Amino acid sequence: MPTCWLTLDPYDARLATFVTYLIAAIRVQFPEFGGDLDLPAAYGDIELLGRLLISAMEKLDSYFVLVLDDFHEVSSSVAVNSLIDLLLSYLPENCHLLLASRGMPTRLNLTRLAARQESFVITAQELAFARDEMRELLTKLGHTSITEEQLDSLLERSEGWVTGVLLAAQVELNTSVQEIIRLTGAGHAVFDYLAAEVLQQQPPAVQSFLLGSSLLEEMTPATCNALLNITNSAEMLTSLVRQSLFTYPTAGGRSFAYHQLFRHFLRERLSEEPDRFRELSLTAGDLVAAEGDWAAAIERFLEAEAYERAATLLEMAAEEAFEQGQRGELSGWIDRLPDEMLELHPRLLFYRAKGLTELGDWGAATEVLLRVQSIGERTGDAYSTARALVQLAVVARLQLNPTAAIENCELALSIAPPDDHWARMMALLNRGICRLMQVDERGLLDLRNALGIARNEGDETNAAYIAHDLGNALVRAGRLREALASFHEALLHWRQVGTPSSMALTLQGLGVVNHHLGEYVEAESRLRESLEEAESGQDQRLQAYAHANLAELLRDAGRYGEAMAHADQALALAGHATVHDLIVYL
Repeated sequence: MPTCWLTLDPYDARLATFVTYLIAAIRVQFPEFGGDLDLPAAYGDIELLGRLLISAMEKLDSYFVLVLDDFHEVSSSVAVNSLIDLLLSYLPENCHLLLASRGMPTRLNLTRLAARQESFVITAQELAFARDEMRELLTKLGHTSITEEQLDSLLERSEGWVTGVLLAAQVELNTSVQEIIRLTGAGHAVFDYLAAEVLQQQPPAVQSFLLGSSLLEEMTPATCNALLNITNSAEMLTSLVRQSLFTYPTAGGRSFAYHQLFRHFLRERLSEEPDRFRELSLTAGDLVAAEGDWAAAIERFLEAEAYERAATLLEMAAEEAFEQGQRGELSGWIDRLPDEMLELHPRLLFYRAKGLTELGDWGAATEVLLRVQSIGERTGDAYSTARALVQLAVVARLQLNPTAAIENCELALSIAPPDDHWARMMALLNRGICRLMQVDERGLLDLRNALGIARNEGDETNAAYIAHDLGNALVRAGRLREALASFHEALLHWRQVGTPSSMALTLQGLGVVNHHLGEYVEAESRLRESLEEAESGQDQRLQAYAHANLAELLRDAGRYGEAMAHADQALALAGHATVHDLIVYL
């Protein structure tokens, strides 16, 4: 059975990185996999992303195994775990998913799978080598003279831990092993001891290569040559693989990686040489930044305490990271910067506050935003001040305080520089929403003005969102023809940049308005197209609403049998997607 193997590391906790490498791993066995996926548009919608991947898996004409090794490296990523949870819930029959982790994944809903007998757990104890297996392994590695006493002691102390046994096989079974045997347990202490023995046996040039290259997640000969200022990295890496020195090829042999524990040990050893560690970290950061891997570059700069370089790169990457759902990683990087560096880069504090806002921690978000506002006012940075005020307005609106939100929006509009189109657009949008919350129709003008800015700036995504919001507001105001025009505009923008789910939502808006206007043919056409888009994106919630809207339309058209069929489908989908308000309505 084809096996697709992905070994994870901490950088894969970023959703976009995880999905990129996941697809690459599957393409090793199925080269055409995911060729038609519009992934960037889906990164902000976990459900859509999961449905797209599931749909692509279903199209594969073979059963296969997908292995996610070292899953503990991404166990803290909410986005990655949410995606895996979705995949586990709807995994197609032809795919078997294997998670290898140092601990039980606590963020995954495994109870449901266990109840359905759809999961099987193999513990570390079950994977431990038995006595005969350990002897067979050591014999194959050339250690035929091990005594029964040594074997018993090694088995007892290693607890059958195969990595420890493999490391022990790298050193002579002599006094050193007796010291190893005297260590208690099979944890990092044993590994580090054995790894030190392995490292010390290598020539100085190999030791230097191992330590320096440990700063790279994935190694290519060219990158290692540039990092270490040598020319023989290809030969060095090939030799390490041949000697089974915890080095293995990746990406079909185009790159290499160390075993995670071995790499951790090497990096710890390198950090004992602080000057070399910092120099190589800076060089590694520059190299991976040039390759476009800004996340790895930020890590290297932070490790080197090159905070200005890290902050500058973070500012360049912050918006992309935030929009792709990497809020946790972004916040973690920002929190590692010294306060004095954040004072010089208030834009990073702004994104920290946006993350706190999305988490619902409005008190902390307000505190950070007031700090950004203070920095902006003190330094004459009108851009930072205006954006802080806009986000303060968002926090106030979410706390159902439209009056305070409007005040902040108006202050932002009064100080935003003429070329800060984002601040002006978002201030108008939020003021418009808040005015409409107060039944003040001036909010419609604000939304129109915000839409005008988005149009002028070629901001298709925000233009679509604002046009859709304006359409909803016009429906509530009873201005259906204007609402129809606004939804049409949103649809035009979505056809440029949207996802199936976003188009399905706007198409439903159009269909409902057509229905209210008595335009049944147009309404049915729009609602059926909405259903097709929702099915394409495998969005069960929107499918349920599309069926419900079709049921109402067909009922009013006197087509009762068809109406009942759609109502039944709507109820079934609403139950599956837990859309409680629709269940109650139906």
